[in-house]
Amino acid sequence: MNTPDAPHHIIVIGSSAGGWDALPMILENLPADLPASVFVVQHLSSVSMGNGFRTHLAGRSLLPCDFGVDNEPIKPGRVYLAPPDHHLLLTQDRIRITHGPRENGFRPAVDTLFRSAAAYFNANVIGIILSGMRDDGVEGLSAISRSGGVTMVQDPATAPFPDMPQAAINQIEVDYVVPVIEMGLVLSGLVSQPRQQKKEVPLDVLNEATIAERVLTSINSVERTAELTEFTCPSCGGVLWDVNHGNQVHSYRCHAGHAFSPDSLFQFKTTEIEETLWASLRLLEEQKRMLEKFSSHNSLLGREQEASLEKRLEENQRYIDRLRSLLLAGKFGNGNGTKTSPDY
Repeated sequence: MNTPDAPHHIIVIGSSAGGWDALPMILENLPADLPASVFVVQHLSSVSMGNGFRTHLAGRSLLPCDFGVDNEPIKPGRVYLAPPDHHLLLTQDRIRITHGPRENGFRPAVDTLFRSAAAYFNANVIGIILSGMRDDGVEGLSAISRSGGVTMVQDPATAPFPDMPQAAINQIEVDYVVPVIEMGLVLSGLVSQPRQQKKEVPLDVLNEATIAERVLTSINSVERTAELTEFTCPSCGGVLWDVNHGNQVHSYRCHAGHAFSPDSLFQFKTTEIEETLWASLRLLEEQKRMLEKFSSHNSLLGREQEASLEKRLEENQRYIDRLRSLLLAGKFGNGNGTKTSPDY
């Protein structure tokens, strides 16, 4: 999917919690004549936060910095940000902004950007994962590595939230582990090198990039590189397929296009369990109120019926107490009561 006239180098950066402080330190150390395009996905929870984030980065960057616009041509010496609640994708010469399915619970998602960069620019991509919780970006960084690109992560020892960079180090062979304060200098040296020759892009990377670009997923597209599982999508309830990306990296995708890393899938299933238990508690409380109302409305109950009703009320209350205790302790699914919702 790369062409002989493919432009310059492509730098893609993914960050979550902690990215607000890390990203400006990189951008302010990139020269104004940088012969590369920079694309950034930061997990954002609202448009207002996105506008503040754009202003925050633009004030520290020597390069023009703004949200990407759909079908905008890719130009060197610019920083393109993923708009809130939209995926940022790359094609051969243009940017795509889509409202496609969430990946790992996020939109924008790091993996979506990284895969598209690997598919179209393969060996000329530099992928970077910064501070953040969980493991969004690992599959995308693997795609860049397997397509011949360069991989880099923030040194976990310097990250306020080391999960994302550490997950990448644990699962793939990362080329550079660098404190953010040094990344600008390292990147300037890497993009000064000649453009690399085209590398063959793995089929699963091409397939996943095409799925994201076209937004909807076909069964045939998924079947080419995946294996059917017994799991269901926590977002839409559809069947999940296990996609093997090599390097021990797997992801799970449904036909609607939602995608999850193993860790994200487990966390979302844990949240699904909690929501189901709260619904069960509500039903038990309603059942208790019904039994109490039936008892108060019927003054003609015999002794046996009254005793049976009292017994059912006592049993109902025991179930309520046990379930409420379990929910309030938070010790189910993940085993430690930790928060399982996405970090924004």
